[in-house]
Amino acid sequence: MAKKISLGEYANNGERAAAQLLESALPNRYLLLTNFTVPDEHTPVDVDALVLGIAGVFVIEIKDWAGKLRGTNAQKWQHNGTMKSNPFEQAVRNRRILRSYIEKHAKDAYADKRFFLGTNFYSILALVNPQADTSEVKLQLDRWARFAPTLDDLPRVIQNDTAESKHFITYADICGIARVFGAPQDELDAWCANCFNPNRVGAKFCRGCGNALPYSAA
Repeated sequence: MAKKISLGEYANNGERAAAQLLESALPNRYLLLTNFTVPDEHTPVDVDALVLGIAGVFVIEIKDWAGKLRGTNAQKWQHNGTMKSNPFEQAVRNRRILRSYIEKHAKDAYADKRFFLGTNFYSILALVNPQADTSEVKLQLDRWARFAPTLDDLPRVIQNDTAESKHFITYADICGIARVFGAPQDELDAWCANCFNPNRVGAKFCRGCGNALPYSAA
């Protein structure tokens, strides 16, 4: 089970379902942040979900759209005949903005800010509504921009990238990145550095391995 930290309210049931699935389906070496805003010089970015793991940073744009969908990489999409902003482009844009933001705060996020250069950043568009018809969604994907056409596909997309990665980031750097986005320290202290068990906030010892947690020294 992944460690989940909610930083804001879910916008819809699809975001809630995606967070619950990621928390339960991903192994405990992953940290999941949900529903927060990243400052940008043009328009602040609302992040539905961010997964941090040893393979990198996964920026997830979640759409809870039911019905007929039609779209490509670069044009507006149609949702039941109504034109919508391109969510795939939005996911890619969010990834770029988050990468730039982390780079600006690299000295706070990383034990050595040069490690930023070895961090992989991925964008994932996830269409999570079970009533979505994605038969006319035609996307050209690359290594950094991924697509989960159903809710159940989302954990697999993340873990496939993890299996293929040759660059890894440490537990300390994962926690550092999370702090940059406002993750509370007591939540991070409850995530065991030894076995990655997601303990309750305030626990003195890890229920997975028995190690003392940082909070116990407070």
